[in-house]
Amino acid sequence: MPAKSSPIWTKKEVAQYLGISEITVQRMVQSRDVPAYKVRGRWRFKQEDIERYLQERSTLAQKGRPTAKRRTRKGITPEGEPA
Repeated sequence: MPAKSSPIWTKKEVAQYLGISEITVQRMVQSRDVPAYKVRGRWRFKQEDIERYLQERSTLAQKGRPTAKRRTRKGITPEGEPA
């Protein structure tokens, strides 16, 4: 778990905080799901941005809205819309 006193986290710290793999964090960065910044070629994340991201996702889930569109192998989203 990243130190709460550090406002800037690495990809590994974000992965540990969210309970996901570093590869998943990388995919989230590439799809622009989470705000990230490159410093000397390495991704960095602001703690407040990650916490805001979680809060927004939680709010969407509580309202019954899809939190992310996912593609299936057939190119159709779960909502039945063409990808």
